[in-house]
Amino acid sequence: MSDRPDRPREGSLPVPLAYGPAYIGLFACLMLGVLCNAFLDIRYGSFGVEALFWAVAFGLTLRTGWRQQGRTDEQGRAWQWRVLLLMLALFFLVFLPMWGMPRAGVYLMCGLQAAQNCVTTTRRQFQYGLVVSVVLVLFAASHSRADWTLLFYVMPYVVAIVLTLVAEQVGCRARQVGAHSLAAGRVPGQALAVMSAAAVIVVLAGLLYAATPQYTWAGLSWRHGLAGGVRVGPGEAASAAPGGAGAAGGGAAAGATGGAAGAGAGGALRSDWPTADEMREAARRPGMPGWQATAIEALADASDALATATAPLKKVLRDILKALEEWLEAHRAALATALLALLLLAVLLAAAFLLRETRPLAWARTRFDYVLLALLRRHGAGDAAVRRIHAASERLFDFLGEARPPAMDVREYCQRLRIRFHGVDGELRRLTDLVERTRYGGREPSEADVAALRASYRRLFLQLQDQGLVEPASASRPA
Repeated sequence: MSDRPDRPREGSLPVPLAYGPAYIGLFACLMLGVLCNAFLDIRYGSFGVEALFWAVAFGLTLRTGWRQQGRTDEQGRAWQWRVLLLMLALFFLVFLPMWGMPRAGVYLMCGLQAAQNCVTTTRRQFQYGLVVSVVLVLFAASHSRADWTLLFYVMPYVVAIVLTLVAEQVGCRARQVGAHSLAAGRVPGQALAVMSAAAVIVVLAGLLYAATPQYTWAGLSWRHGLAGGVRVGPGEAASAAPGGAGAAGGGAAAGATGGAAGAGAGGALRSDWPTADEMREAARRPGMPGWQATAIEALADASDALATATAPLKKVLRDILKALEEWLEAHRAALATALLALLLLAVLLAAAFLLRETRPLAWARTRFDYVLLALLRRHGAGDAAVRRIHAASERLFDFLGEARPPAMDVREYCQRLRIRFHGVDGELRRLTDLVERTRYGGREPSEADVAALRASYRRLFLQLQDQGLVEPASASRPA
């Protein structure tokens, strides 16, 4: 047996990870997860400092893990302990006094992941790091200060994590192919395969997300920062449900303000896309990164231009919808009658299709033949009895989907049936021999010949019944 590099046997060592793009993707996912949390505090002006600190921490530690090429050494373990002690000291001296729980706990998790990066040399540890990045993004997205501007970091994160997972899988497959191939070197086309697969996954996920109903953040609540149940009525200030706003980082007031901006008249929550004025207001927030403010301003200008360009079309569509509503109201009775007629037609078509597939008349005829010929023995005598019994057997196989072609003789038809229906060879052979002997033998069939033909037909019917091809008849079997 050959040892596959990406599928180790039970009890063997974990699969090593030495693929450079996988470490780059993990760095991007962790950084975007941290940036989502740092973006919540942009008004304090610490966004750039936090981004730089975690970029250095994750970059150096992941470089340490990558340089070990899938085998953890003593230097990696030593760096892990150093980073771990540093992050614990920062937690008690900086994170906890500045942010409090649970934000300090989130940054402690980032510090523990940075320490783990020093010994991230297996696929399992790599996947644990991706899970940590998912937790970071989910925590930031559920915070009361999170709004649509966080999408500038969430959307790149979704693309990054898909690319990272696909790249790691493609890299493993390429190593497997290289290990079993006589040619050495890198398998070509990996970058194209990664980009194509990631694009397909992201597009399909986006279509599924757009086609399914989604909860808005204002409809949820969490005691650590997510203010749920925000309502704004005429002349009222924003208010949150008891326990809906958290105390982490002053999220209560900001959560109420965000809910108020997204509410409509009469106290109804609004979950649609922000207007151009709301975008420009978001771009002027204190501490907003320059590139993001520029992008938001461009998005607002594009929204205004699109609204101006589509205003005539919207008016035409509103007129068409109004005319359609009036027409529907005027022809309600006729439409109801037409829909009922279409429903009846669909039922009739379905019934016709069902009758064509089940063939109830053919089913009834085969059962009538069995009762009349095999049980009641109402088949007559002589050559007429042979013809009736043989015709009944052919109708039985016709109902089972094997009708005899007009140009096929009895012997050829028997060979065809023996191929299709197993376990009935003996009865088919006896039935065919009796038919040929009585019809082509030049003599009148005797009562014994008719009785043997009838018994063969009955046994054939019962054998097909045992195979589940024929439903049980009303009469019992012979002893």
